Amino acid sequence: MNAKLILLTAACAATMLFSGVSAQAATFVYTATSGDDPFTASGTLDLAAMPGQPGVYAVTGIDAIVDAGLPTQDVSTTLYKTTSPGATTYTADGLFYFDNLVFSKAPAVDLGGIEFVGATGALYNLFSQGGSYILYEDKNHAFGPNSVGDLSVSGIPEPAIWSTMLLGFFGLGAAMRVRRKWAAA
Repeated sequence: MNAKLILLTAACAATMLFSGVSAQAATFVYTATSGDDPFTASGTLDLAAMPGQPGVYAVTGIDAIVDAGLPTQDVSTTLYKTTSPGATTYTADGLFYFDNLVFSKAPAVDLGGIEFVGATGALYNLFSQGGSYILYEDKNHAFGPNSVGDLSVSGIPEPAIWSTMLLGFFGLGAAMRVRRKWAAA
């Protein structure tokens, strides 16, 4: 048997073995679109699996752009921290409570929702209530505009997934080359 074929087989076996390890963190893209047009939010969420709670993730980081309908676009990279992962926490002004959790099944966020701080100092709370997703702005310690609409959350493949996929394509290409050589002989 060809040494290259043995090496390829070993590499594919190792990839399959290690790709079965589940990730404890993930990055998701989200878009909160408005049905009533005050404003929308989009960006990425960094998540960590909640131990012992399948399909429940704690938000550990956020990149957000809030725009469309606000006087100026607001950018956020600051998550309002909970007292502990998944714990219901209140903002300093007491207007919002949040738990910064995301769920793999609908609704993607609960009534507590996700709280983040914009560069303008405004607080934003994205939550679910009565089958709708709501994005509220809290500026100057008062309820600001709100937006009722849809929420779309989708995963971004991790680097390990991309490398596994590329290795699989290389493996298929090598197997096809070997097969062509054997067919020609």
